[in-house]
Amino acid sequence: MPGSIKKILESVLSKGIYDIIKYLIFIVITGITGLAMHIVVSSVDYLIPYSIIIAIIAAAAMGLLGLFAYKQYSPIYNVYTKTDFKYIFLEKECFYEYIDMHHIIYQKQIKLKVLCKSIDRYYDKYNWTGSDKTKINSADKDHIIILTTKRDSFQQFEVHFGKIYKKGDIINLHLTFELQDNENKANPVISSTIVEPTKLLRLKIKISENYRKGSANAEIFPIIDSRIALDKCEKSFDNNGVINWEISNPPMLLVYSLRWNVPKS
Repeated sequence: MPGSIKKILESVLSKGIYDIIKYLIFIVITGITGLAMHIVVSSVDYLIPYSIIIAIIAAAAMGLLGLFAYKQYSPIYNVYTKTDFKYIFLEKECFYEYIDMHHIIYQKQIKLKVLCKSIDRYYDKYNWTGSDKTKINSADKDHIIILTTKRDSFQQFEVHFGKIYKKGDIINLHLTFELQDNENKANPVISSTIVEPTKLLRLKIKISENYRKGSANAEIFPIIDSRIALDKCEKSFDNNGVINWEISNPPMLLVYSLRWNVPKS
């Protein structure tokens, strides 16, 4: 058996055994709690008629307590709680608008709250699949946008504020991406990955009926490269050709995506 396959099998089996043991312990503790409570209550004459109900309530309470403790101390649930995030997104809006089939305006409006002692820049990335280069501008003339490294298909960039913000300060960002796609190569999709704590995410598209076909699909993925959506639904354009999808408190590392169809040329 090849080494890589063996490692995969060992990993899967170890994870499976761990999950089985974890759930068995959880069931045993809950069951013992219910049984013990039933025995205790049965020794009190006036509680005997209610012994089963009390035992069920006690077992359920122990189950909820165990679940709370597991979430509180499990590294799976707490992997991000101890991370020193620089800021939190109070609001994040991604707005994709077709001017025509070759000219698109993408706007990103963000309201940040600083969590660290001080900050002088904002980090972000984009993935433009169209044929022409992207122009990025900030509504704040003091901001300087600097392209940094490129990882996979994503271009990393920084927005330098030109000043230092302190913990608790609110920063408003309004970035505009001018997108040209003369060869119609761009994928008809916008997405946002939750890599910082976010209170409100808004994905918005505005497309004339001349540049789209049918409705759009709203999808949630576990990771960027995943092809299997955790959840999806259909979104219809309003009379102005707009879809506005709002998500409150989106979980970390999920990818939210709006995808539509364009007419065949």
